[in-house]
Amino acid sequence: TLRRAHVRMKLLATDLQASKEKLQVQNRRLQYDAYHDSLTGMPNRLSFWQRLQEVVNQVRPYNGSAVVMLFDLDNFKDVNDTQGHDAGDKLLQDLASRLSFFRKTSETLYRLGGDEFALVSHDLTEEMALERAKVIREKISQPYQIYDSLIQIGACIGIVISDGESRTDYLYKCADLALYEAKKEGSGNVQVFRPGLLQRQQENKSFEDDLMQALNKGEFRVYYQPIADTMNGEIYGYEALMRWFHPLRGSVPPTEFIPVAEKIGLINQLGEWVLRTACEAAASWSSPLKVSVNVSPVQLMNNSLTDTVVTILRTTGLDPYRLDLEITESDVFNENTRSLEILSQLRELGVQISIDDFGTGYSSLSRLSYFPFDKIKIDRSFVINIPDQKDDLDIVRLIISMGKSLHMRIVAEGVETEEQLQSLRKLGCDLVQGYLIGKPGPLSSPENK
Repeated sequence: TLRRAHVRMKLLATDLQASKEKLQVQNRRLQYDAYHDSLTGMPNRLSFWQRLQEVVNQVRPYNGSAVVMLFDLDNFKDVNDTQGHDAGDKLLQDLASRLSFFRKTSETLYRLGGDEFALVSHDLTEEMALERAKVIREKISQPYQIYDSLIQIGACIGIVISDGESRTDYLYKCADLALYEAKKEGSGNVQVFRPGLLQRQQENKSFEDDLMQALNKGEFRVYYQPIADTMNGEIYGYEALMRWFHPLRGSVPPTEFIPVAEKIGLINQLGEWVLRTACEAAASWSSPLKVSVNVSPVQLMNNSLTDTVVTILRTTGLDPYRLDLEITESDVFNENTRSLEILSQLRELGVQISIDDFGTGYSSLSRLSYFPFDKIKIDRSFVINIPDQKDDLDIVRLIISMGKSLHMRIVAEGVETEEQLQSLRKLGCDLVQGYLIGKPGPLSSPENK
């Protein structure tokens, strides 16, 4: 009996040891999975923060420097959109394999998520850090054979080299700011963090905060610029132009605040406000003049734009045929069929659609005929030098001829001299707009112009 008990205890001990070893393997697996990316096998974000803290602690006693590089892949979303997510995953795996040579050094590359990666190092000069970045960029930019397709991408890189700063979150923020600057400069760019970037970011944040509050504070105004008949000079309508008057910044140009409004998700709200304000004004005019309102590409992507226009027309009582929505040429022909569907819906309501800043994009006669626009607005850059500049005069003549062949009315922007007006009249341009006709300004009724 004692012998059997001894055997049972021995078997139990063996089972316990096997279970313990199995548990240890599972724990090691869990530990590995917690610190590594499942797709590429690269160390992940959690591992990045742990290593960055280790490096900061390591260099602190001798005032060394921690180095962080952040990099994003250029146009990686296009790969997923055109080739599929499987192709995108395969590309990331191939990229991880290419960069595996860093494992042989004291430096480590991390996948932070999506197409975001990082490198942590220490005690590098700026020249050395830029050389590392160059190696990474060159490795990434070599073509990838993904299934049946040959794909080429690039990467933008932001670098920070610590200068006595030991907070990991601060170093990451600085590297991220440098990456943002690199991406603004274009594909394949590398930027090293400079202290001025922080100040610029703070200024940008202040600008965004002011813009977010501007509508509620009543800081926006709508100015109206007249559009006249080329032949007889009679006012045809007005273009509604948004203006921002900040109590400290003064008059802020639309070229500055519109892109920011699009970035922070405010453009739909601003667009609806200016549309409603302009329609209310036009409905109160004694003459049935047209009113033109600009529409941003972000608004065109908003599925509720048609409903918004219908509601505003109904509540203001403005006839749809008096409303003209302007979309820039580059925004119309961006291969987005949804945008054209929305424009078609609006046109069916009776609203007119114009192509703004025409001539600055790549439209052709066939592309123009794809959608029956009502007007073409010739960009002022072609008008400003006529009649003296023959090339511009020929371009204006061609645009007018192209528009007429498609039964569109032509508007010339930026008309400032009698000579320009006379030339446009001879070329058969229908409508003109510019300082010669009138500057943008507040307008209570058309008779005030």
